[in-house]
Amino acid sequence: MNYKQIHDSIINRARTRKLQGYIERHHVIPRCMGGTDAPENIVELTAREHFIVHKLLCEIYPDQHGLLKAYFAMAMLTLPNRNNSLTSREYNYLRCKFSENNTGPLNHFYGKTHTDETRAKMRKNSGRKGKPPWNKGLTKKDPRVAKYANTPRWNKGLTKDDPRVAKIYKNRKNNLEK
Repeated sequence: MNYKQIHDSIINRARTRKLQGYIERHHVIPRCMGGTDAPENIVELTAREHFIVHKLLCEIYPDQHGLLKAYFAMAMLTLPNRNNSLTSREYNYLRCKFSENNTGPLNHFYGKTHTDETRAKMRKNSGRKGKPPWNKGLTKKDPRVAKYANTPRWNKGLTKDDPRVAKIYKNRKNNLEK
């Protein structure tokens, strides 16, 4: 399939029409590839076209991490609205591709280390270290604790003979042996 040809036909059609209603502005040459905000580099697309164009750009330029990030962000916006969510295959493809592009030398933190000064600052400001836990001194009557009083535990009433518990003990034993 010629992704470039499909992409170009959508962009060329967008250049010669005026949309009514909801539109999304799209950079013809993506900013991550050196594109600018100049009017001649921006076209108006429908939301569906915009999504498809970003998918096509990821297929055309698989090594451009910025394109994948944009497509991933658009895909994540669709998930809460189940009417236009991704298929499981599409989601899997996106997550795997995104993960590949964030590991090893492709990750912008790869090979970088903190200076001794930065490490000292992080040690000094390491969260709650040296401070009492949030619930120290609280009683069951305290409202912060009371709201959890009637929360049932997942393992209430289970014995070691229960298969769910046996599976947990087996996994723990296997992990300790490794």
